[in-house]
Amino acid sequence: MVKNVYFEIYKKQFIKMVNDDKNKHLYKGGRPRKISIDYYLDVIYFVITNGGCWKKLDLLPDIKIRGDSIRKQFVRWRPYFNKLNATISEYYKVKTAHLTDTFIDSTDVINSNGLKRFAKYGQKFKGKRATRIHTIVDSNQIILSCVITPASINDGKITPILINRLIKIYKPTYHNPIYVVGDKGYINNGLKIQFKKRNIILVYPYRKNQKMSNTYKNKKKLNKRHIVENTYSKLKRGYKRINNLYDRDIKNYKTTIEIANSINIIEKLLKN
Repeated sequence: MVKNVYFEIYKKQFIKMVNDDKNKHLYKGGRPRKISIDYYLDVIYFVITNGGCWKKLDLLPDIKIRGDSIRKQFVRWRPYFNKLNATISEYYKVKTAHLTDTFIDSTDVINSNGLKRFAKYGQKFKGKRATRIHTIVDSNQIILSCVITPASINDGKITPILINRLIKIYKPTYHNPIYVVGDKGYINNGLKIQFKKRNIILVYPYRKNQKMSNTYKNKKKLNKRHIVENTYSKLKRGYKRINNLYDRDIKNYKTTIEIANSINIIEKLLKN
């Protein structure tokens, strides 16, 4: 299994968190472990980066744990993953409070394993049920706000939810507003006026039949819309399990996205 220096840092923090809870009698253990937490995490990372379902691990001779056992352990550790991801995100928020440009968009992924509530026919994958990931990212290609819906849900309907979560995180002010840059799918003058009162500036390209135009400053921001597309590309190529939804519990899929985002945060902070 390929090692990743940023995941190794993430893994150390995770193991420390699990061991601390074990010492405080918050971790419910059973028989003594024959296989270390370190190895479990390596296999989980292998699945997240290479994609596929957990049961396919049974076909790999190098993996000495059954795929179903790894899946159960992943679900059992989900509260730890969520807690660590929240801690990393909070630290990142403090370090990047000066960043004011954000970018909003969505992407579809094929829903391969049920999840009927989140699987609908969309425009991207003809004849296949898909799930849509709506996100707001910053200029560092880090996800700040994320909502998962069926692929049939329009982007505009989710915009208020994403922005409200962004406001809770960064609490913009009149003198330090946050710009949210989107494409033509996010054109909504009512929302633009509504969120301007809350110090959120919605920026999007106008249609040809609209008698409005963006300022030079906003046009420069629109030229950076590729950042959110690059974010999706980085996630889907680096963490192939995100590119195809196999989980039957959407919480597991959300946790996978958060783990990938946390590793990207660690990478960004260390490089800067």
